[in-house]
Amino acid sequence: MVLITDVHQSTFPYIGNDGNNCNLGPDKTNRQAKKYKKDWVDTDHLEIKKMLAIVMYTELVPYPKLSDYWCRKLLYKNSYVPLLIPRNRFQLLLRFFHLANNDDILDHDRLGKIQPLIDMLVKTYNDAKIPGENVVIDESMIPFRGRLIFRQYLPNKSSKYGIKLYKLCDSIGYTYKIIIYSGKDSNISLQTDFPVARNVVMKLMEGYLNEGRTLIIDNFYTSIILAHTLLQNKIHMVGTLRKNVRELPKDVLNAKIKRGEIKGKANSDSVVACIWKDKRDVRMISTKHGINILETGKK
Repeated sequence: MVLITDVHQSTFPYIGNDGNNCNLGPDKTNRQAKKYKKDWVDTDHLEIKKMLAIVMYTELVPYPKLSDYWCRKLLYKNSYVPLLIPRNRFQLLLRFFHLANNDDILDHDRLGKIQPLIDMLVKTYNDAKIPGENVVIDESMIPFRGRLIFRQYLPNKSSKYGIKLYKLCDSIGYTYKIIIYSGKDSNISLQTDFPVARNVVMKLMEGYLNEGRTLIIDNFYTSIILAHTLLQNKIHMVGTLRKNVRELPKDVLNAKIKRGEIKGKANSDSVVACIWKDKRDVRMISTKHGINILETGKK
């Protein structure tokens, strides 16, 4: 079993590396700390990695308070965390931990202080695993009820208030890419004249196009135009459709069918739009399937 006391240089391989990776080393943290604490003792790469190991550990093994990880009482006594970093030093590192120089951050860049970490994580995710044929794009929430200009409210999520993420995952839930939604004026919104949803899909699929994969998405993202765009990049698309999609054929949109029936159309590019009746109407789009229903033997 690997314990957090066994922190090795390879545990966080991209932190502090130079070259093509962002520099997430201790320089920026030391610079920030010296602005407020004259007797600051410089940190180094290994101590930063230990701090991050503790941060991850606290998510896996939650205690009532952060200070409880260093508590000597039998109820909370932890054999690992105190061996890594003393409590006061950890709290100082957490206070001054910096990933970017404040002077280099643009005024409109709401993610400038954490973007280097996001880039490092995405690179680590991608280097660790290659996605299979099927990939999924969906939204996720980081629970947060504090004050934040781009905090979102999504009533259908288990955590209704928080920071919204767009994620590219595989069929077992492994995450390859993330985009943090930082508001309607974010970079992802201003990239092109396309709608935000289409920008999100194309941004998350960068690096995975032209490889014959199948992208599964919900009706927030789907459109006939996106289906054509992905086909041009050798990516199939499967998903549900909203009723108000403009490009959907009217005879499919307004079809009156009985439960278990399906009606649809395919255009010359094999983009299939169909409606299927279960307890309610389900509108779907696919560039991979036909309109026929196959019996699975399951109800």
